[in-house]
Amino acid sequence: MPCPRCGHVVSKGPDTLQVDFRSLLGEYVKQLRGDAFLAKPNPVTFEINGQQVTLPQRDSLVIGRGTQPDGREQPDVDLSRFAAVQLGVSRSHMRLVRRDNLIYISDLDSRNGTWLNGKRLVGRGERVVRDGDEVQLGKLRITIRFRP
Repeated sequence: MPCPRCGHVVSKGPDTLQVDFRSLLGEYVKQLRGDAFLAKPNPVTFEINGQQVTLPQRDSLVIGRGTQPDGREQPDVDLSRFAAVQLGVSRSHMRLVRRDNLIYISDLDSRNGTWLNGKRLVGRGERVVRDGDEVQLGKLRITIRFRP
């Protein structure tokens, strides 16, 4: 029997486990929310507590909470008005990047973590975001939209 991934022929034995990859893929696809591709440069919006925040149309944005006027750099998107301090949002919490018609997010070593659809992001690795995905910064929940 050939491996569906690499094509290597594997003989069936008493310890062989047969996995139906098609059904596993079907379950994964059901978990996906919306489209991942930006057909044109649509604005990205955050839905937070019933309010919409339209993000600046730049290739890279730092999302976080504002700082005191002590000379530190401000985030590109300040979430302070959504009780960001109380909900554990770091000053520079997450990066959002537009590249090759996709939106990527990454955690910026925040203290309280970043989650994408309930799964914690590890390190500074980028993850593709789909329209309708839920991102959580600390305890602040955000729905990302980029479809008109």
